[in-house]
Amino acid sequence: MDARQYRLNLNDGGPGDIDELILSDGGVVQGPDLPNWQPSYLLGICKTPTSYRGEALHYVTLAPRYVGESLDHIRQSGGVVGVGRVLPGRDPSTARVFHATDIEYWAVGILSILTPQDPAVNIRATSFRRYYPGFALTLNVLALFVYAFACIGPLLPSHGLPSLWILLAFVGGPSVLIFVASRLCQSLEARVFCYFEITFVVGLSLYMYLKLAQMIGSQHIN
Repeated sequence: MDARQYRLNLNDGGPGDIDELILSDGGVVQGPDLPNWQPSYLLGICKTPTSYRGEALHYVTLAPRYVGESLDHIRQSGGVVGVGRVLPGRDPSTARVFHATDIEYWAVGILSILTPQDPAVNIRATSFRRYYPGFALTLNVLALFVYAFACIGPLLPSHGLPSLWILLAFVGGPSVLIFVASRLCQSLEARVFCYFEITFVVGLSLYMYLKLAQMIGSQHIN
């Protein structure tokens, strides 16, 4: 029988740039024998692994958020939970126990049970999405460097109207690089900024092209 699966909603108390995770039930694991820790936690195995601050996220620990709620009730029916991020390199699924240094308290979330009819149950590894903010920044800087070079070179009015190939290389190329960078960003703010950059590059280029075409047209009339 397949393990129970959950949807963990992090909109109201999460890390800010991850709204939802689909988890499978990894069973109960023992927590640290320390004050303010629960004796047992539900281990959530990420079916949609992503990254957080550039680090892979594969496991989370879940415990009832409110006094009076039991771990068994949360496991069977869902509810409001405290979420711990299992740090990279730690694997509570094997040891069935974790230490305080293995976990970073992460969020407050709402755990709900997925039914077999829910499309999220059938999610496949091919749909996993990874984020690479460092590579995204590199692409962004490269795109702006190429466009800046074009503005002082091939796109200058002294070179005349740019050809289609020049436009594709020095306007289309940077725009594509910035768009790819936006898809590698996990933060919504970073993606919106990338879209603003694309709008700026295309808009400024169009303005320069139209002004130059107008100047050339005026010269021919005179």
